[in-house]
Amino acid sequence: MNRICNDNAVKPKYLISDKGTQFTSSEFRSWCNENEIKQRFGAVGKHGSIAVTERVILTHKDGCTRRILVPLSKNEIANETRPFFNWYNEYRPHMTLSGKTPNEVYFYRHATNSKSRIETRPLAKHKKTCVKPRMCIAGRAGAKINVHLDFLEGRQHLPIIRVERI
Repeated sequence: MNRICNDNAVKPKYLISDKGTQFTSSEFRSWCNENEIKQRFGAVGKHGSIAVTERVILTHKDGCTRRILVPLSKNEIANETRPFFNWYNEYRPHMTLSGKTPNEVYFYRHATNSKSRIETRPLAKHKKTCVKPRMCIAGRAGAKINVHLDFLEGRQHLPIIRVERI
């Protein structure tokens, strides 16, 4: 197996999985050692012990592989999967991260969902208790906005939405 990345790239400290044969094989263990990644297993028989990992897999299936004609070659499938995970980490908010993206958390960036919000309803109060995370309205309520919809690398299943005040 090949190294996951060069020495300057960011790589995980741990890889958490179940005890499937693909993860307990000597080849996979050697690959983890070669890449200096510690292997960890979810608790056997404990529901939810690897729930976040399972959710990533389900999201990849629903958001990527079920929306494209899956290529047969390893390089082509990598070319389809790479943009999905770039989008997943950079643009998709995650409930387990309190609405932040993985890149906002990992790179200690200011979370988009913690910025003051643009309120389009003219009679909205500045502090709603139902809004989470709680935040103030930027400017006055009743703002006019433009919504820009783009797609990462032209892929229709990877939307990028930007909102700006007019």
